[in-house]
Amino acid sequence: MKSTIGRKIGLAFLALLILMVAMVGITFRGFNKITSSLDSMEREAVKRGASGNLRFAIAQLLRADNVYIITQNENYQREYNRLSSRVDEFYERLIQLPLTEEELHLVGGIKQDLDSIHSYSAQILAIQHPRQSPKAWALMETMDYRFGNDVNRKTTEIFDGISMRIEQHRLLATANKENASNSIYGITFLGILITLVVSYLTIQRISKPIVTVTKAANSIANGDYSQRPAVKTHDEIAVLAESFCCMAESIQQSQRTLKQSNERYHDLFESTSDLIQAMAPNGHMLYANRAWREALGYTEEELINLNIDSVVHPDNLTQCSETLQRVMSGEKFDAIEIRFVTKDRNTIVVEGSVACRFEAFQPTAVTCFFRDITERKKAEEQTKFHARLLNTVGQAVIATDINGSVIYWNNAAEKIYGWSSAEAMGQNIIDLTPAQQTREQATEIMKQLNEGNSWSGEFLVKRKDGSSFPAFVSDSPIHDQQGKLIGIIGISGDISERKKAEKEISMLADVLKSINECVSITDTENNILFVNDAFVNTYGYTRDELIGQNISIIRPLENPPNALSEILHATSNGGWQSELWNRRKDGSEFFIHLTTTNIKDSNGQVTALIGVATDITDRKRAEEVLRESEEKYKSFFEDDLTGDYITTLDGRLLACNLPFAKMFGYATVDEALKMDVRSLYPDKKAREQLLKRLTREKRLEYNSSELIRKDGKKIYVIENMVGKFNEKGELIEIKGYLFDDTHRRSLETQLIQSQKMESLGTLAGGIAHDFNNILAIILGHINLVRRKFSDNGYITDSADTITTATQRGASLVKQLLTFARKSDVVLESILIHETIKEIRKFIEQTFPKTISIRTDYEKDLPPVVANPTQIHQVLLNLCINARDAMPNGGSLSITAKGIKAQDIQGKTSKLHSPEYIYVKVTDTGTGMDEETKNRIFEPFFTTKGRDRGSGLGLATVYGIVESHHGLIDVQSEVGKGTSFNLYFPVQQSYIEHLAKEVSVNDIAGGNETILIADDEESMRKLLTAIFEEKGYHVLAAADGQEALDMYAQQHDDIALVFTDMGLPKISGEEVIAGIQKINADAKIIISSGYFGHNRKSELLKAGVTDFAQKPYFPDEILKKVREVLDLK
Repeated sequence: MKSTIGRKIGLAFLALLILMVAMVGITFRGFNKITSSLDSMEREAVKRGASGNLRFAIAQLLRADNVYIITQNENYQREYNRLSSRVDEFYERLIQLPLTEEELHLVGGIKQDLDSIHSYSAQILAIQHPRQSPKAWALMETMDYRFGNDVNRKTTEIFDGISMRIEQHRLLATANKENASNSIYGITFLGILITLVVSYLTIQRISKPIVTVTKAANSIANGDYSQRPAVKTHDEIAVLAESFCCMAESIQQSQRTLKQSNERYHDLFESTSDLIQAMAPNGHMLYANRAWREALGYTEEELINLNIDSVVHPDNLTQCSETLQRVMSGEKFDAIEIRFVTKDRNTIVVEGSVACRFEAFQPTAVTCFFRDITERKKAEEQTKFHARLLNTVGQAVIATDINGSVIYWNNAAEKIYGWSSAEAMGQNIIDLTPAQQTREQATEIMKQLNEGNSWSGEFLVKRKDGSSFPAFVSDSPIHDQQGKLIGIIGISGDISERKKAEKEISMLADVLKSINECVSITDTENNILFVNDAFVNTYGYTRDELIGQNISIIRPLENPPNALSEILHATSNGGWQSELWNRRKDGSEFFIHLTTTNIKDSNGQVTALIGVATDITDRKRAEEVLRESEEKYKSFFEDDLTGDYITTLDGRLLACNLPFAKMFGYATVDEALKMDVRSLYPDKKAREQLLKRLTREKRLEYNSSELIRKDGKKIYVIENMVGKFNEKGELIEIKGYLFDDTHRRSLETQLIQSQKMESLGTLAGGIAHDFNNILAIILGHINLVRRKFSDNGYITDSADTITTATQRGASLVKQLLTFARKSDVVLESILIHETIKEIRKFIEQTFPKTISIRTDYEKDLPPVVANPTQIHQVLLNLCINARDAMPNGGSLSITAKGIKAQDIQGKTSKLHSPEYIYVKVTDTGTGMDEETKNRIFEPFFTTKGRDRGSGLGLATVYGIVESHHGLIDVQSEVGKGTSFNLYFPVQQSYIEHLAKEVSVNDIAGGNETILIADDEESMRKLLTAIFEEKGYHVLAAADGQEALDMYAQQHDDIALVFTDMGLPKISGEEVIAGIQKINADAKIIISSGYFGHNRKSELLKAGVTDFAQKPYFPDEILKKVREVLDLK
């Protein structure tokens, strides 16, 4: 029978297999067509994406050009380069794809447009300021509207063509899919029909017993284990039915056993005091026993509907979640502590184990067995609190059991006895704390304590290192709740300081009794608490008569009325010391010196007052006699106008008067008496030589000395002194007087300096004229060269350099004249940072390369009103000094910034502006000592030697800064360099000097006759060339007499006289006077390299029309000549 069922089933499966093979063949053919269409769609989609990427990248490239033009940010140049590389990459990807002929044609056009975009972009990026460039905007507009639109059109055509082909392939794939589906449906229907026929034939024989077995299985699944399927066939189904009956019988028996077991476990879980619960892997509560429900306060129905997260304490949620994850991964927790929240929002603490049950390797339930330890935790916390409390006690707290073994040892015990808690625990107290000499006493005390009695008192104990000290100990027995002795607790504290204080107090009391001074102690109300024996003997009272009385009993009325209250107040606040009258018991009065102080308790409160009095009656009488004797001498000594003094050889000042003290910067005589006289001498050897002379000559008269004041300033004195000698002829004391000679010396120095400056001024004036003549010739001829070779850049550059050097030379002449006060300073509005730029350019070319130069200044610094040449000279002088201070190289920096006036208030009392420009010149050179710093601004002072420095550089700097209402100070240290700090007031209303350059060609000429008078042939030729070039007729004279003769002969034709002031034979002034006699209305321009003070006003009065300062530019002279000729 088995083979019959198998044969039928085999035939059915064979038919199904044939059907499936046919279906697979038809389906595979249809899927091939669908796959081919999808492949074509994918290729077209890739091409469409590549063309879209290219269009987007080109749009970003054009946008980068736009942003660069708008922002002028160099970062967008780098962005353009990145995007350009990205466009090239997308283009290469596109052309590597299979394209149609039409698409290849469009891509080629895109490549041409892209090359044009790169070309135009390169032109835009080359423009320095594209935002202000019309060309950049025109290029950008061409790229946007021509190439950008063209690229967009071509990529759109490619995109649309690809999209159309994708749609065609999609429609073809859909049609193939429908055909394949129809084929599959038909074959599937035919297969189902055949399967049904075969199945019907087979099921006819096997369905009935299977239905019987199925019904029985359903009954068992529903809990009816009494069903037994009856199958009478002899095939495999009959065997299956028989086995099924045996299985049902076994399951029925197991269910009965399991039910009995579950009932027993349920009763056990419900009756135990432990907290038992089970929950699903997601935390949903499945079961909770009675103890757990009561602990949480929920009913069984309420708890079953909860999740574990709703009852876990919020602070333990993370712990709970991690525990569940670890348990479900296979771990088991045998000891876990966690907090839960009850229904009434109380917190309970539990501990226990957590495990997970698995079925088929999957977690099905998590079981927890807990124990409520809330009360135990509270007890532990209370115990810890008590332990912390005892550890904060400043005394040692020690507890032992009844055998004396240590069971508690607080922090104070560790500090006092030296044993740590770990070392002390378990040891016998007799071995730890009692000193060797008190061990027997300690044993007796322990016996007394074990009998239930307490003990306290002073006791000698020891530390861990063996040293002993006194302690006050208080021991008490400890009983349990039934009154049974269970231990001993002791509190002890180190009383070494107290014992020491008691000893010191005892000694102090003995001292107070034995000293001769009168000692009294009163309370804060001045009531007497204690007096010593000397006090009793001096005042004639007994101790009993004084104790409790007010201290006023010994104070007579001769003292100031508020003396008692003043002494009480001062003593309460620290102490009082002075002299006053006192009165004995017999009424006699005497003078005392009283010193008082106070006694304070541990809280700093004054509790008592101590007074120590000494009888000074005899001393006061002697002092009065001495005072009268010295008053006469003192009056003479102090009223003297000279500085009188008495000093010893070692420099101690024994006496001096007030003029002496003030001469050296001391406010009072007492302050002066503290100084060492040797400190007044800048050179110790000078004083030693002076003392040797005094020893030899016994007295010195009108001795001139250089001394130093308290503030370091030098003074010059004239000194008369006499020596005092001992029996051996040794000098032991010097007496003398001196007067300050500094002012006279200063006037003398100023006179010498004034004479030097006058000589310098005379020299400068003589040099200026000739030097400026030379510069004028150079300047004039170089301008002629520039005009003649204006198209030669090399020559014009050289001419500009010579012109600049010539102007600098003229400026230096002006500077020399200004320093010598031989010319006026012309101020104008200048920018400091522009001068710094010029200085840097100059020193970079001329200074050694071993010197690094750095400049730093704020942008948009406001202008200052100054002479540009002088400011240039200031900075150049400081830089040259810095260079000379760094022979081996170093660093030179010039910085400038704006500051507020309040930042420099401490440097001067005269502020000329609310804002200043702060310029700092710093070098890393050799630096200066204090003596050099104090003299650097003196004229003719130099440290460079006569062959290298004139001593005028820093003096010039100082004078220029002062004349500009500025400030200058210096900071320097030997070996660390020097910094000069300059402060110039900011111009309050900006003055704009707009110098309009006028070329020679723009200046009008004329046909008038001009008479030139100059002894320099080069200058005559130069002026003749300049004037004749503009159409003027020129007459030239080599000296004053020739000029005057020419004017006398041709004055009707001569429209203008241009004469030098320094002429041979007849001076320029005499020529002017002679011309004025001939023609009072003559127009005269006088030129010179140097006009002295007030000379211009004198020459104007003499008939001069205008002036020409050498050196001058041709355009300046032509303009001035034209202006004078045009005067009516």
